[in-house]
Amino acid sequence: MDVFLKSFYNNRVAHVDLNTSRVEFMPVPPGMLSEAIGGAGVTRLLHEHFAGQDPIVLGCGPLTGSFAPASCLMVATFSPDTKTLIHVPFLVNSGPQLKFSGFDFLVITGQSPEPVMLEVMNDAVKISGAGMLEGEISRRERTLMSRGRFCPEAILLTGEAARNGVGSAVLSLGQWGSLDKEGLGSYAEKKNIRAITLLASGGIAFPGENLEQGSILMKELRARYKKRQYVVQDFMAGGQAHRKLIRKHFRKSHACFHCPLACISYLEFTSRNGGKKRTGGVFLMDHEGFAALAALRPLDACTLMHACIEQGLDPLRAASLIGAEAPTEDALKTIREGLPGSRSTGTGPAPGSDVVPDEVFMAFGTGIPRIRPQAPDASWQSRVGLAMILGICPILLLTYPDLSPDHLLSFISPDAGFRDDLHQRIRSALNSIAP
Repeated sequence: MDVFLKSFYNNRVAHVDLNTSRVEFMPVPPGMLSEAIGGAGVTRLLHEHFAGQDPIVLGCGPLTGSFAPASCLMVATFSPDTKTLIHVPFLVNSGPQLKFSGFDFLVITGQSPEPVMLEVMNDAVKISGAGMLEGEISRRERTLMSRGRFCPEAILLTGEAARNGVGSAVLSLGQWGSLDKEGLGSYAEKKNIRAITLLASGGIAFPGENLEQGSILMKELRARYKKRQYVVQDFMAGGQAHRKLIRKHFRKSHACFHCPLACISYLEFTSRNGGKKRTGGVFLMDHEGFAALAALRPLDACTLMHACIEQGLDPLRAASLIGAEAPTEDALKTIREGLPGSRSTGTGPAPGSDVVPDEVFMAFGTGIPRIRPQAPDASWQSRVGLAMILGICPILLLTYPDLSPDHLLSFISPDAGFRDDLHQRIRSALNSIAP
């Protein structure tokens, strides 16, 4: 491993074999970090390393959990059909929780004979029965867990949609929902995984100068937009319906770990259940999914988005199932029952399809907004790929043109020559991730 990268990793991989219920710990295989740097670059190589065992690989980048802006990212890499490799981004605080639990990468292979929950904390991984998530009490227990009651800081959950055989079932980050639109939830369900919990119990001794670097850069980024609430919607094609509903139902906003852009809105809404009014709320991390529902069904989009998160169903899939005319109760019934079948990315070409080729969009989970990068001469693929390798939220890189690759790489090394070499290796790794 390059000397500069040592300060950004535990250099530990946890391998969970569900066939044997064994957990093994090992260093990152030699050369992987030097070759592919981290994030999706290394999860791809680990997926190849465990080829033939149907792996799911969770991983961090070097800047995950660091003082760099929006250092929240964790990547989940899997192959739904043995031909396609998908890299799903997980945001909020998932990446730091994995890295600070003592592991940079978690590899899950095999299939458990019984439903299980994987608990990652204190430099250990525990395989537990998922009885608390089964049977009549499962909905209540799952709801409490997703809201952060008696549970770790980050939890990945499969839902009823996965158990109903829906191909577009997602692996949700609890109440936040998911940017998974390629069936990772369905894939985890086949392994009998009900939940993966992540609890930070330590930390990383990042370089001391990173603290001041991060403080200065965060101040500059916060000054770019006077009103940061609608930045994502303003740049999204077809984002106006989305924006109107956020303005109407907005209660508060939330930022991911160490991020200057609080782009996750919390909306409060009123719905009817059996003739009775019910007040609910929903977090909007999935901008693409909510935009599809908002354009199709503006009157009940919040209610349906909440139901999708609760069931673990991709909102784009839901939009294709329910259409525009069905009454709300019928639409909710369809979401709760789902329709078994292959994974789907919605009803057809999405607004902004000209921003990025479909095959590249799919390689990154189909959930990152199709925002045309604001940086000059930058492509969606180059900005998202850089983020997915370094461990930074890709939405930040798409919306902040002043945030250059050198800004981020300077956290890793003060040596300009090394940064140039590092950037070249990142470009090479990106070509392997999304050719």
